[in-house]
Amino acid sequence: MKRIDKPLECYTLIGVPALDPITVIVDRILPTPERDHWSASITLVCYGRAWNAYFGSMGNPFELFFVRASADYLADKMMTAPLNKKKEPGEKAYLMRIIVAVQESMMT
Repeated sequence: MKRIDKPLECYTLIGVPALDPITVIVDRILPTPERDHWSASITLVCYGRAWNAYFGSMGNPFELFFVRASADYLADKMMTAPLNKKKEPGEKAYLMRIIVAVQESMMT
């Protein structure tokens, strides 16, 4: 077993209209000479719910990929994670609002 320490980007968005604070955790796997593509995972936490997705080969830095992707695509990807098997009514629309807020934060 080998332990690899690496920095994670973690921040909280507050003051988003009609949403509780949103915690964003991004884990990047940067390109290396042996591995020439970008990949990352993102976890979003809001009001006790969490959604996660891994993006394996984006072709661009994570923020650029995430901002350019549609909220609908990202919500579908994040809602297919094994821990999110139970879908609540309106959950996708709620998650899409969270994603749009995160995308807006990445553009500033």
